[in-house]
Amino acid sequence: MKVLVAIQDEKCVDELGAYMRKYPWPTPVEFRVLHVIHPVRVNSYMSLLPAPLTDNIAAQRKKAGEAVAKQLAEQLRESFPGIPVDEQIVEGEAKSEIVDQLTDWNADLVLLGSHGKHGLMGSVSRTVVAHSPCSAIVVPVQAHDRKSSKEKIHIII
Repeated sequence: MKVLVAIQDEKCVDELGAYMRKYPWPTPVEFRVLHVIHPVRVNSYMSLLPAPLTDNIAAQRKKAGEAVAKQLAEQLRESFPGIPVDEQIVEGEAKSEIVDQLTDWNADLVLLGSHGKHGLMGSVSRTVVAHSPCSAIVVPVQAHDRKSSKEKIHIII
């Protein structure tokens, strides 16, 4: 089973890692941790900034994305010794890149977090679930400014 784990930020690392450690994974299984870096848009206010500054912003985004993906990948390697875990960093629109990666890698399952700022799922998770070529599990990620509940709802589609 090929499982693509789409991770957005540090908040997702603990939530997705905890969920994955509890899930009864079949054998064989392999994990790919994916982080999508939002590009510096030419047609946005960023285009008003000098190129060295936008290059620096892009480099910082990439470095932060690599750190988040590496953190979750290392947790998975520690929790599941012998199971292949790789990391992939791509640049683009998260919604379309995740779906493209699912198709290109021929994934059997996508696991992603949802900040759920508007209802049960956020816009990225909602779009991925709607267009995914495989099954999807959406794990709610609690925002630090919200009251956390002891009971969490996992959306499996």
